[in-house]
Amino acid sequence: MIGQSTVSWAQSPSEAQSTEAQSTSRAEEIQNERASKEATLTPDKPDKIEHGFDRAQDFLEAMRTGRDGFRIKLTSTAPGWDGFILGSGFSLGAEFIRPDLLNGEVVARASAVVTQKRNYLFDAQLTLPRLFGDKMIVDTLARYKSERAIDYYGPGIASDLGLRTSYGKETTEGLLKTGWKLTRHLEIGAVGGAIWYNILRGNRPGVTSTEQIFEPSTTPGIQQQTNYFRGGGYAHIDSRSKPYLAGRGTQVELAYDKYHDREHSAYSFGVLRAEVRQAFLFLNEKRIFAVRAKTVLSYHNSNNSVPFYLQQTVGGPDDLRGYPLFRFIDNNQLVLNGEYRWEVAPPVEMVVFADGGKVFPRPGLLNFSDLKAAGGIGVRLRTRTGVAVRLEAGFSREGYQIWFRFSDSF
Repeated sequence: MIGQSTVSWAQSPSEAQSTEAQSTSRAEEIQNERASKEATLTPDKPDKIEHGFDRAQDFLEAMRTGRDGFRIKLTSTAPGWDGFILGSGFSLGAEFIRPDLLNGEVVARASAVVTQKRNYLFDAQLTLPRLFGDKMIVDTLARYKSERAIDYYGPGIASDLGLRTSYGKETTEGLLKTGWKLTRHLEIGAVGGAIWYNILRGNRPGVTSTEQIFEPSTTPGIQQQTNYFRGGGYAHIDSRSKPYLAGRGTQVELAYDKYHDREHSAYSFGVLRAEVRQAFLFLNEKRIFAVRAKTVLSYHNSNNSVPFYLQQTVGGPDDLRGYPLFRFIDNNQLVLNGEYRWEVAPPVEMVVFADGGKVFPRPGLLNFSDLKAAGGIGVRLRTRTGVAVRLEAGFSREGYQIWFRFSDSF
């Protein structure tokens, strides 16, 4: 019978101490190498292109900020308010601003702006931005605008591209807005005031003025303008992680405004606006899928109508990018957008997009039928605070459009 034997190996005390010393020495070596590497690390720096755009942004900001509150103004917007209608061209003007009145409790500003298409704007604004511990803002605006080349193709989603006309609009308004920051992500507010309108002949070269083609039966207000009292409220929810970029999160905007005809009692109506935006980030936040849904619904009784110059439009760089600006117009609007964005190299971003939209005469026709579709591709330059420039090509059944804008799409 053959028996089994077991052989075991054991380290001597000196061998164990040597192994432990080698392990400790190796750990210390790794730790020293790591500390040396960390000491020589430097923060990531933007490449030459991104650095150049940052410097250009700083230069433009320096140009806009002058001594004694005077500065160059390159946009027509006022803080918290919109500006010229789309398609007005490049803006240039002067602005006086004092944000330091009463230790920053009062901001006063005024400006005058002209565009390459001979649109004019004059405004004055007084703001109380820090009421109740920065929880409430009260803002007043007095403004005059003259816009002289607004395209109009006729009412409805079936309007004829060949019936392009042009009209002008003068707007004088005095408005008051209050806003309350209820939570970090929720703001509510109210808006009220008076607005005066005057419709002018269009001055676009080679394009017929609107009143020469269209009648009051199809284009309300073409021969008879009115003035309004306006009042309403809004709510804004913004849960984005980076509000100035396409940070992950949701935006929801709701607003209702009532326009009361002060002269003819024929053009009073209410407007409900709703918009939802969502951005989905992935691949280390270098890829973005962004979507938006927006609708505007107008309500009026049988004895009133919405004047054509206050109706809703689709077509242009911010909604239906394969169609001309203001291509379709009616009382109500629905817009759907989707974009896939990816960073090529800082600060260059590429985008492919798909748009859908329509206008319709009654709120009850809010659905997804008869949508006009468009799609395209674009390139954008981003700075620290958002999109600086975007160039996009949109395509549709009516051809293509090239858009060059100094703002984001949505």
